[in-house]
Amino acid sequence: MTRAFRAPALAALSCAAVLLVPGVQGCAAGPGVETRSDRIVYDADDRRDYFDVADEQVRRLLAASAVALVPKDFLDQEGCGLSKAVPTFGVQDALCPGERFADQPAAAFCSGVLVDWDLVLTAGHCTRLLALGEFVAVMGYYAPAPGELAVAPGDISGVAEIVASRNDPVGVEPRLDYAWLRLDRRASPLREPIPVRVRPPALAVGDAITSISAVGGTPMKVAGQAQVRDARAQPADYFVADTDTSHGSSGGGAFDDALSLVGVLARGGTDLTGTPDGCYTTYVSDGAAAEEHFTYAHQAVAGLCAEPTASSLCRVDCADPCSVLPRPPDDDGGCALAGRAGADGLAPALALVAGWLQARARRRKRASRPGVA
Repeated sequence: MTRAFRAPALAALSCAAVLLVPGVQGCAAGPGVETRSDRIVYDADDRRDYFDVADEQVRRLLAASAVALVPKDFLDQEGCGLSKAVPTFGVQDALCPGERFADQPAAAFCSGVLVDWDLVLTAGHCTRLLALGEFVAVMGYYAPAPGELAVAPGDISGVAEIVASRNDPVGVEPRLDYAWLRLDRRASPLREPIPVRVRPPALAVGDAITSISAVGGTPMKVAGQAQVRDARAQPADYFVADTDTSHGSSGGGAFDDALSLVGVLARGGTDLTGTPDGCYTTYVSDGAAAEEHFTYAHQAVAGLCAEPTASSLCRVDCADPCSVLPRPPDDDGGCALAGRAGADGLAPALALVAGWLQARARRRKRASRPGVA
């Protein structure tokens, strides 16, 4: 599914924690009934926000490594946070009343995973949706509490280059869909790359899978209770799972029972179904007909390491799963860091408040000048 990105027009938020944008739910007028084909919800809806996830290890994984790809148009004037003009999921996709997450901002057009201090793994087709200079990689795009985001200073990076990518069409085997994005600076110390399966995993039908992605473009969701439905041991290009994912989830990570990265989402089934009223509801299907395809992470690593110096993931003696070498000394520019992470991976509350106060002072100063919004 393609999405229309509208330029922000409201006042900007600060380079610290931001509030979720309240939205107006309702059915948008539209002719006939249409089905949007992209992703799907299987059986019960297992999607959860960070604050609603009980497993502390999964929460840490989300906070450390989940990445949202966001159009630059959705940044505030300083480029350090999200604008209030980000549309809600409900408005963006004309959701019917009562749909989950409809009042949350839908800023992300794709997802990704931090796998090296300046490398993000995502789906290859995501890099075809916007030009390289038109989007940024955002970490901390999750809700630590209802109505909040954990985006901290230093969490927004530009993309300097696409290091390696594949986006194979239907009928090609092996069929791969991945892209490695080199950030224009290292991720902040608040975040941490995730261990990656660099050799073919022994996945089997029924194995548990946890996925983390920006469902519908909203703050990162954990979708557990999923299973592998087809491991495709040959040609080991992708596996099929019944994860509850939707547009915005492309490039999001799939994790095995050890919470190592085993794949990234490439494509899937129908996620929204049109109604006679012209609005859309979540499509629910039997998990036996799973359509969510995840490119194996080891295939993406092989593509990256065609150039052995591309990452410390490429070292020949790295274990499986492989973790990158420790973070080099800071040399980052852009938004100043607000401090080290707390126990749950969030910036200290005092630093967030300070950032908010500074931003409010800037807004007051701009408002005092004629002709400045």
